[in-house]
Amino acid sequence: MGVRRGRIRAARSTNRECPAMLCSGNARNWLILAICLVGSVLIVPGALRAQAESPGDGERAAVQGLAEKEGIHLVFDIQTDDVLRESPEATADSELRDDVVRRTIAVLRRRLEAINTPTFWIDRSGESGVRVVFSPGVRDPNGIKDLLGGTGAFTFHLIDERVASGDLDSGQVPPGTVVMPAARSDAHMPARYAVRAKIEMSSDDIREVEVRVVGGQPVVSFRFSPDGASRFATLTADNIGRALAMVLDGAVISAPIIREPILGGAGIISGGFTEREARDLAVVLRSGSLPAPLVLREERSVDPSGDAAGSQ
Repeated sequence: MGVRRGRIRAARSTNRECPAMLCSGNARNWLILAICLVGSVLIVPGALRAQAESPGDGERAAVQGLAEKEGIHLVFDIQTDDVLRESPEATADSELRDDVVRRTIAVLRRRLEAINTPTFWIDRSGESGVRVVFSPGVRDPNGIKDLLGGTGAFTFHLIDERVASGDLDSGQVPPGTVVMPAARSDAHMPARYAVRAKIEMSSDDIREVEVRVVGGQPVVSFRFSPDGASRFATLTADNIGRALAMVLDGAVISAPIIREPILGGAGIISGGFTEREARDLAVVLRSGSLPAPLVLREERSVDPSGDAAGSQ
């Protein structure tokens, strides 16, 4: 603005006192042109800043035409019905659904960034869906699909030792106990567990996670928040000799026996993991669980010409 006022004052001074040649039509034209150029410099950047700062403009530009973008496409339906039914708040279904979709996209984005996916795009698809697109040539697309598709609900439950193996096989368990499968087929693990339904701890209580190698096997170590550490110490002190199930998406990945109170607020999850499985579990714990389950609706590849191949 200072430059602009300086030019205007100089022009007025010239009109009163300058020689006739400076007041000619050419001089006035040059003056008008100079003022217009200064105005352009001042106005255009402001307009561009306003456009860039509009909510969502940058992200929308990045995903424009996402359905036709070259790469591997995964479209998930978000199972929002249970969330809508269980919500105690008197909020419009559309607002709750929008919130679930936003949180789902945020969790999926954190998971993809955690495994250093080189190039990806993610955006809403329809009313309650999400589309993820990877650049062509991405490594291990099936592994990425598995990582994204899991809800990531990680919880701790006590095992119900009252249930006999025969009752477990027939599903006859007392109230407050549920039958959960083992996460993997292993000669050292039962195929099913009688698990107390009460959630003792969850991933919400965990603050630090890392993959380590113990005895030549990948494991996932974790550390609780201060409040979580205190509750975990009480839980383990009160249940010495009992098994504590670690459950991911409704399947038991490990059920160690509590030998002594665990007072340090840290623990290790071991379950015969491969390196990728341990990495994926760590990513899920760091990224948080999805607000609702996902169901893969569409998987296809789009080539540079825009032609698609795949399954729906």
